[in-house]
Order: sequence, then structure tokens, then C-alpha cells
Amino acid sequence: MFCESTQDGFRNSEDAHAQPQLDCAHPPNVHKNIVLTIPAELEFVHVLGRCACALLSEIAGLQEAERTLYNLELAIQEIGVNIVTHAYADHSGQVVMTAARNDAHSHIIVTLEDTGNSFDPLAIPAPALGHLQEHGFGLFLAGELLDELQYEIHATGNCWRLKKSYAIDHSSDQGELACKVHP
Repeated sequence: MFCESTQDGFRNSEDAHAQPQLDCAHPPNVHKNIVLTIPAELEFVHVLGRCACALLSEIAGLQEAERTLYNLELAIQEIGVNIVTHAYADHSGQVVMTAARNDAHSHIIVTLEDTGNSFDPLAIPAPALGHLQEHGFGLFLAGELLDELQYEIHATGNCWRLKKSYAIDHSSDQGELACKVHP
């Protein structure tokens, strides 16, 4: 099963523009990458976003740096929390993140893999935006913060693919940026 986030929720791979199977282990055209494995526990989820953020924070001239870094980190955190609380609700495990920066195309691809329970994103109702609720905004929020959000079930587990584009001001000589980490 392959699902992709849209403004109206997730759509199934049977749609006309469906992507091929995600290759979580081998992102294409990588400039720099990080591979990280964490225990599937809430206390470690923040590390995923911080590591991916570190790949972008070293880019001189990153435009809208604070916003880009915050949005990426928050989206990763939302998906990571969902993996820990739902995919591993009844057993322990690990989350493997690969963050791959592609400067030629000005985007970062983050994959989050787990061997936990899978789910059907098409069965998740869109949140009621006019009403306050404690849960149910994570996938919606991540989809809004990213350029692409995809989910696929494999024989060995689940794979989330998050894509965030960025812009670089090549005339800038700002030097390295510090990664702003939000607890």
C-alpha cells in the first residue's frame, strides 16, 4: 500500500499519479546524509528532527532558515510521535531515520522506517479545523509543513517519506547557521 498526503487527506496508490515503491534505504542524488537509529520511545523522538535540521543548518545563505528548520523539525516530530505511540503501541522497537540533502534540487528527503503495526491513512478523518481537539492534527500538520508526505507499507515494516524544499541565496556570505532547536 502506498499513500500520499494531499490537502484533503491521504490518497491511495491506485490514483493516476501514484509513485513507485519508496526506496527508503537509497535516496537518490545525495549531497550529504545522516542515518540514525533510535529506540521507539517518546524521549528520543526529538533527536530525529534535530539531526535532520543539522544537515540544513550548515548551508550558507539558507533563505527563511528559521522557518524552514522549524517546519522540518516539527513535521518529523509529529510523524515520529505517531510511530512511537501507534506503530509500537503494543511492543518495543526502533525507528530508523535517513535524512538526505540534495543541494542540486534544493530539498531534503527524510525517511522514517519502523517495524511496528501498520495502519490505513485513508481511514484517518481530516481534523475538524473549527473545533478544538487534543489529538488528530499530527498527520494533517506534517502534510501542511512539507512539500511531500508519503507512507508505504513494506513486507518488513512501514516507511514514511518526507520532502522539504529550501532556497539558497548564493550571493550571501552569512557563513554557517545555528540550528534552532525547539523542545
